Amino acid sequence: MSLGDFFPEELKQNFAERNVDIGQAILIEIPDFNITHSKYVILVSKNEVKLLLAYVLINTEINDNVYPSEYLKSLHVKIDKKRHTFLSYDSWVNCSEIKEIESLKVIKLLKDKPERVLGNVHIDILKKIHSTITIAKTINAATKKKFGFL
Repeated sequence: MSLGDFFPEELKQNFAERNVDIGQAILIEIPDFNITHSKYVILVSKNEVKLLLAYVLINTEINDNVYPSEYLKSLHVKIDKKRHTFLSYDSWVNCSEIKEIESLKVIKLLKDKPERVLGNVHIDILKKIHSTITIAKTINAATKKKFGFL
């Protein structure tokens, strides 16, 4: 049981909705990944019409087997532990792909587990993430357009 369990439902709902925002880092389980742990992600865009969120993954390092070329490596943005206290060490934001999730799923997750809100990404890092996504040739134009990167 967490402290959040003692708050009224309306307060938990408001907290969750406020924290579904661009630049927010959260801890989620990603069902389409073959991993047994949750991942840190950064919300990078909203599509209010389709009620979708776009997010990118934070990784501890750039995997040379998955991203063998210099171009693919260049699509990762370094995020520092010093200014992002939710991190255990400097890490990398993978901007070679954006993933999407329904807004309501994230709101429910944060309502049920408010401790999964980790904090905001500093604006200079968020700008680098957005510009890297915009130029990434690995993300199709339709996806970029859906989330306002074109």
